[in-house]
Amino acid sequence: TGDEIQQKTEGRVSLKVYPGGVMGNDAVVLRKIKLGQLQGGTFTSGGITSVDGNYQVLGMPMLLKNYAQVDQARAKFEPILTRGLGKNGFMSFGMVEAGFIYLMSNQPVEQPADLKDHKVWVPEGDPVSRAVFEQAGVHPIPLPLPDVLTGLQTNLIDTVSTSPVGAIVLQWFTKVNYLTEIPLLYSYGTLAIANDAWAKIAKQDQPLVREILQREMSKVNQQTRKDNEAALQTL
Repeated sequence: TGDEIQQKTEGRVSLKVYPGGVMGNDAVVLRKIKLGQLQGGTFTSGGITSVDGNYQVLGMPMLLKNYAQVDQARAKFEPILTRGLGKNGFMSFGMVEAGFIYLMSNQPVEQPADLKDHKVWVPEGDPVSRAVFEQAGVHPIPLPLPDVLTGLQTNLIDTVSTSPVGAIVLQWFTKVNYLTEIPLLYSYGTLAIANDAWAKIAKQDQPLVREILQREMSKVNQQTRKDNEAALQTL
């Protein structure tokens, strides 16, 4: 993607990507953008709520139950959420789908009350997820993503929630025994660039850069959905 942008803008625009979270979590990346050390990033819906508190609206627990509902909801709300980020300082290039999130645990969870005896992980910096579990009488344990596998290995936590692909890629599935088949929620994020950085791109180059990035986000979303469906069958 970066090479294509640089080639088609004749070197006027370049894109440098730091993969694998090497620049820190969402909060750290946002702070670096504010300091001018970065110009944008890929954010989780929970992480970007500090920019626009509405952005996590489609990720409410039990709101969306299948991909038909997801596609219908996204068609209606994605433009609204994109405009919301724009008003708060960020140019978004569309939602990045992580997929449906499932509860995975060492002991079966058949009803919400069962969770009170579990050590439940929630992502660090995700106040919505934390509030949902606390409302159910559960005291979740917030951890950054890289610490979750160690937490499972040391029994600091025994219950996690993630997408099927995430469970396999992160190797969490090796430390849990049960998967609750009903999706807990729909998870997504966004690729966004700070408005002031976007404004520095020449007007004639902006439509091309936007088209390339939106096209790549669409490809990622399609592949992620296929991968999650295959991973769920594997689990």
